[in-house]
Amino acid sequence: MKAGTKALNTDIVKVMQGIVNSHVEHYQSDFELDIEVLKEAAGKPERTERIFVWLCRPCGTWLLREKNVFIKRTRENNTFCFYAEQTRDAVQCCVIEVHPLYGDTVRGNLFAFNYPEYYQHVKFMSVSAGSIVVDYANGSRILPPEARIIAGPDYELGNFVSYRFVPESAEQLDIILQNEKRNRDRLKEDYQILGYELYEYPKSPQDKGRYHGKTPILEQAETAVRTAKESGIALFIKAVCSDGKERYL
Repeated sequence: MKAGTKALNTDIVKVMQGIVNSHVEHYQSDFELDIEVLKEAAGKPERTERIFVWLCRPCGTWLLREKNVFIKRTRENNTFCFYAEQTRDAVQCCVIEVHPLYGDTVRGNLFAFNYPEYYQHVKFMSVSAGSIVVDYANGSRILPPEARIIAGPDYELGNFVSYRFVPESAEQLDIILQNEKRNRDRLKEDYQILGYELYEYPKSPQDKGRYHGKTPILEQAETAVRTAKESGIALFIKAVCSDGKERYL
C-alpha cells in the first residue's frame, strides 16, 4: 500500500501478509503473533481495543494498540518511537481497524502512513501518563508514571496479573483518538481500475442486469452508453477494480 491511502472492509490478514512478504527479511514469525492478536481483538466489543498501529520492518513486525501509542512512557509509545530515533530501518507503518468478527475472515480497514512523518505527529500529539495501575489477584495499586514495574507478587494483594498506563487526561486522549479517526478517514482508497464492464439496467429489483460488454478505456464505455441510449437501451458502467470491490459510474 502507498502511504496516504486506505483499504476498507478488506481481509486485513491477506493485505498485511503481502506487505510482510515484500518487506520482512527476517523474523516473519512475528506476524503469526500479530494474527492471533487481531483474531482476539475481533471478538472485543470496545472499538478502542480493536485499533492498532502496525510497524513492518526488515527484521520483524510490531502490533501496538493505538490508544497506548499516544500515551508517553508506555511500551507501545517507546517501541513506536524507537525505530525513528535509534535506527535507520525502513519501516512500513499502518493503522489497522479490526471489524467485529463475522465468519472466519478477520476483516477491517488499513490506513498506510509515511513512518517518519507519522512519528513526528505521534510525538507531538502524545499525552502524558498520569499513573500506572498494577493489577494483582486480590486488588490493584496505583503508582506514579515513572515507577519501575516488577512483575512479581505483592505481599498484600497476591500474584501479579497485569499493568496499564492511565493518561493524565482521559478526555484529552479521547479527543486525540477521535481526531485521528476523522483524519485517516479522509485518505483515498488504494486500488486501481483495471477496466470497465457494461450492463443493461435491470427490469426488476431482483434482476442484476444483463452483461453487455467490456473495455479498458472509460471514454469507450461512455460512448457505448450514449450510443445504446439512442437505440433505446439503458446501460450502466461498472469499474473492475484491483481490490475486487464493485464500483459503479
